[in-house]
Amino acid sequence: MPRDVDAILDHLLRQVVAHTNDVVLITRAEPKEGSGREIVFVNKAFERLFGYSAAAAIGRTPRILEGPRTDPAARQRMRHALAECKQIREQILNYAKGGREIWVDVNMVPLTDPSGEVAFFAAIERDITADRQLLEQTLAGSVRLLMDVLAAYDPVTFQDSLLVRGLAKRIGEVLGIRSLWELDIAATLFMLGVISVPRAVMHRWQNGDTLDDSELSAIRRIPGVGAKLLADVPRLATVSQIVLYQDKRFDGGGFPAAGRKAEAVPPVAASLSLATG
Repeated sequence: MPRDVDAILDHLLRQVVAHTNDVVLITRAEPKEGSGREIVFVNKAFERLFGYSAAAAIGRTPRILEGPRTDPAARQRMRHALAECKQIREQILNYAKGGREIWVDVNMVPLTDPSGEVAFFAAIERDITADRQLLEQTLAGSVRLLMDVLAAYDPVTFQDSLLVRGLAKRIGEVLGIRSLWELDIAATLFMLGVISVPRAVMHRWQNGDTLDDSELSAIRRIPGVGAKLLADVPRLATVSQIVLYQDKRFDGGGFPAAGRKAEAVPPVAASLSLATG
């Protein structure tokens, strides 16, 4: 009787996997030499989403889903987890057969054989492209709004920030900074905190006038205020830290003197420091 139950459950599970809307992809645990882990199973959802038939996918590796904008860091994290036989969840950009970009939320889990050895990996993937596009639109709208606020409050500072933006991009490219989009936003909004400074104080500072202690304190708070304004915007947590540590150098010197050690400060912040310095 137990064997019959096991057979029925196995049959039911096969139907669930075959007909679920989530992509299911199974690979061997051991990678082929220099080519990744071989695909041994894909369900109908995989065929519908990525455009590869099961016959075309089986025997190849998940690298067929990678493309020019697939994040190398995400790929490395996933490969490291697989090497350690650990479960991992990532959001990563994949590509369909015709080149269409598809964002997926992927949960990869090790599967053991009857002896308890990890023999396969299963990837359960969900298409989150629409959610990511909405997030990108929200992010772009938020950045535009903050740029408009800065431009309206202090046009001179805003124009200066556009010059810094161009310089920071060139420095980032030379230094091989991967997150250039974060550097670009940080360089554009690094003076966002200026909206907390009275206009009269800003004009005196821009003219090179001597400031009293309270006025200097207001100027020094600019990075912190800007960082706080950016911290609550989706996906701008790192940008917030870049703005906060915009006056930190690669050697750990600069402002603020207290706080993170040099190795904990985002390298992009030091790149911005070069552009503003």
